[in-house]
Amino acid sequence: MGLALNDILDRVCSKNRENLKNTSIIEFNEKSLKINSLDIINLANSEGLYSHANSVKIRLED
Repeated sequence: MGLALNDILDRVCSKNRENLKNTSIIEFNEKSLKINSLDIINLANSEGLYSHANSVKIRLED
């Protein structure tokens, strides 16, 4: 019987689970990026992710 990832994490990392972080990968097509760019830039800047904000600006320079 296999174990789900959460079961493995619970068994291996139960004492250190608060040190783990979640990561999300979000993909936008060109049109969606243009429509949402200001919100993305503002969110990235508000979280101190200035390189992420700049990467959106660079993609929109063309």
